[in-house]
Amino acid sequence: MSRNERVLFILTILPVLVTGVFLMWFVIEYRAVSSFVIALLALCAITITMAMLHRRIRQNFIDPVIRLNQQLEEPDFMYDPSWFEDGTPIQNLVLTLQQKRDDVSGSFQEQLTAANKTIGQLQESLEQLKADHHISQNALKDLETKRSAELTHLKALIQLSREPLTSFIGYINLLPQNSTFNAQQSSILTKIEKVAKELVFLTREFQEFNYALDNITHFDVHQLVDDAIASIYPLLIEKDSTLLPIFDESCRLKFEGKPELIKAFLFNFILIHLVDENRESQHQLVLQVSFVDRTHLIFSLSPLEQRSTNQHHERLNELGRHLNTKTGDTHVSIPVSGTLIPSMNNTSGMTAYVASADYIQQRSVQSRLLNLGIEISDDSNADICVVCFDQHDDIAGITAGLEKWTRVLLLKNATLYTNPNWHQLRDPLDHGELVQTILTDKDIPSGKYHFLVVDDNESNLRLIALLLEELGHTVITTNNPIEAISIASRIPIDLIFMDIQMPRMSGMKASRFIREQGFDGVIIALTAHLSEEERLETSQSKMNDALLKPIHKKNLNQIIQKYLGHQKAGAPVGVVSAEGIFDEQLALHRSDNRQDLALELMQILIDSLPEDQENLNSAYVNNNVKGFCESAHRINGALRYCGVPRLENAINELESLAKTMSPGPKTETALNLVNLEIQALQSWYESATSLFQQDPKTQSGQLPGEQGIDA
Repeated sequence: MSRNERVLFILTILPVLVTGVFLMWFVIEYRAVSSFVIALLALCAITITMAMLHRRIRQNFIDPVIRLNQQLEEPDFMYDPSWFEDGTPIQNLVLTLQQKRDDVSGSFQEQLTAANKTIGQLQESLEQLKADHHISQNALKDLETKRSAELTHLKALIQLSREPLTSFIGYINLLPQNSTFNAQQSSILTKIEKVAKELVFLTREFQEFNYALDNITHFDVHQLVDDAIASIYPLLIEKDSTLLPIFDESCRLKFEGKPELIKAFLFNFILIHLVDENRESQHQLVLQVSFVDRTHLIFSLSPLEQRSTNQHHERLNELGRHLNTKTGDTHVSIPVSGTLIPSMNNTSGMTAYVASADYIQQRSVQSRLLNLGIEISDDSNADICVVCFDQHDDIAGITAGLEKWTRVLLLKNATLYTNPNWHQLRDPLDHGELVQTILTDKDIPSGKYHFLVVDDNESNLRLIALLLEELGHTVITTNNPIEAISIASRIPIDLIFMDIQMPRMSGMKASRFIREQGFDGVIIALTAHLSEEERLETSQSKMNDALLKPIHKKNLNQIIQKYLGHQKAGAPVGVVSAEGIFDEQLALHRSDNRQDLALELMQILIDSLPEDQENLNSAYVNNNVKGFCESAHRINGALRYCGVPRLENAINELESLAKTMSPGPKTETALNLVNLEIQALQSWYESATSLFQQDPKTQSGQLPGEQGIDA
């Protein structure tokens, strides 16, 4: 029994002993046996009660306290009650609880201090964020205010620009439609009007113009699609993509709707797919157009993966609500009404052959022709041949077997042709131009050559035009150098007469712009006097020569013979004919009138040309500037002792370009011309029996069995 238990036992039994002693004293003192017995029984009852009380206290108070103390100090051990002999369990429990309290209080105080510190740091950060947010809000408000002001200003400028553009179109429409304008001038006016309309359309789209109030009118879906593609064409070029429409046969009907609204919707529908950076770029896109159930026009753009882009485009959704469209990601359905009478064109009985290496391109053109009522043919006896090639060799191969009366429509060609029965179509194709070209006998008047005369003096313009027309040529005149730049970029021109001094822009500056656009023809400066400084400037402006005023027919004819005399009427620019390969008088003049020396020099040239030609082409392919210049100079040096003016002119042009080594269409065209001239000279030399008045063939330079190219 432990000390604590002994103390508890004594404290419990002590009242019993005291009570017993008292009873003994009471019996002896008063001799009351019966009372003693009662007292003894009471004592026994008290004893039993105290024992039970001791047991209860032990179970309910002492043992739980001991167990609690054990768990607080060492939960993994069960202490023997004898370990508490030095102190009561209550005391040990109190001490343990005090220790735990001190430990917990100290840890809590440390954590509270750390938490308060963190709260302080967070409050500082929050204040800093609030300050930064306030600054950002102010900056954003300033930016929005500035952007709103700039946008308002820009919209105002566009609004102001729409009126002159619209007036510009109106003035063009007011021009008299009579013989005052030739076909070329009418074509230019039509193109100017189309460009102005495109500008008006784009400015409207920038301002998010509301087309809902437009009237319902008839429209041709082919032209509507072409106008939308033309507006987006620069972006297609930038992304190296093509967009070809294919029309269902039902599209030959006339439709009623709001064409400008439909065009705006189609424009934005195509645009959002082109500018979507998340889509994979497509080299060729196809727009399929069909009229379903005589109620809806369906436009399907492919190939595109399914992505939900359209629904996030506010402008497209706004236009779609006005049209009541049903729009998918790659297709759109627009409700329109179609007339029962097809579009009428005088094309019944006509046949057409479409030549293209691209099947989609071929189908696109064929679908247009079918909707015009033209039958598609697979042979070369068709009334119309549409050629969708860019290289002359391909075009020549396709057109070689055509009948003379077959009309050739060129699309994408890189060579300019002056055959009156050949017509150049714009790329992208314009349906109105296609119809007009088919229905018109000739787009450009026939003539030996086509001249552009630019002079601010009306008298000079009229005089030169009359002299050239008397010589049988076609002439376009303008007193505006800016207009001349546009004409030279759109119409095949053989030679340009350019006045040097003009108020709006100098002729030399205009010539530089024309050359930069890729014009490879002849430019002749017109001036009353030509100083050495002006001669140098004309040369730097890529002008070929100068003609002094006043102008005479003889002078004009000399210039024409000098620069165009070696070309046949109808020959394409950059394609040689078989005339003028060898000049007998020039060869004799350069050899001191000695035929033997002229023959020897000619033989030396023929022997050296293959190696020099190979070195020239190799240097160009390898971008060897020094080697290219040396090869061109070597060939030019050898030609100076022979009478081959055509090859000499070609190599002179190439050598002038070689000094700058500016890669591009000019240098490549000049090099191709040199190669063609070398080939023509070699073929002529092999077939010629004599160079000097022995065979009539040698005087004209016509090869046996060779015919001039009329393309």
